[in-house]
Amino acid sequence: MQVIGLTGGIASGKSTVSYYLITHGYEVIDADDISRHALEPGTEAFKQVIEHFPVLDNGIINRQKLADIIFNNQDEKNYLEGILHPYIRSVIVQKIKQSKNNIVFIDVPLLFEAGWDDLCDSTIVVSCDKETQIQRVLSRDHCTRTQALDRIRNQMSLEDKEQRADYIIRNNTNYYDLEKEILKVLKEVE
Repeated sequence: MQVIGLTGGIASGKSTVSYYLITHGYEVIDADDISRHALEPGTEAFKQVIEHFPVLDNGIINRQKLADIIFNNQDEKNYLEGILHPYIRSVIVQKIKQSKNNIVFIDVPLLFEAGWDDLCDSTIVVSCDKETQIQRVLSRDHCTRTQALDRIRNQMSLEDKEQRADYIIRNNTNYYDLEKEILKVLKEVE
């Protein structure tokens, strides 16, 4: 079995590539889905998060409040990651072990930052040029240019991710061109 890590930056198009893979029969293990489940009421992570962060609203975690707290506070971000990352990684490893497929993609936004590329036989980064990324964040998040730039700067740069990746899928234009990029990489990894 081949495990392929899929990552990218905010608004680079990683989720679009992940969706393409799923709709074309590939198994994709999504770290964000696992993270969302980890914060559901009743989980150990839920209990630890609400003990530390004032983010409980009507019995559920207000994810926006949590994001606002950790966005500009590295210590709080590290604390949250210390709760979530071990759980998410263990679920990913379990799902890889249970898979019957020849290829499994793991969709992890913080693949390199968390050091989880060690789970992968190869890695793919979905990338785009900086101005395209900014415009997508502006459109998607309805924020100011300064806020968009802050969100982009809060992550490892796409350039750094490209340096570490085995394959790069460029997503600068349209879906048709993106599909060509995906197919080109799939031919190489299969």
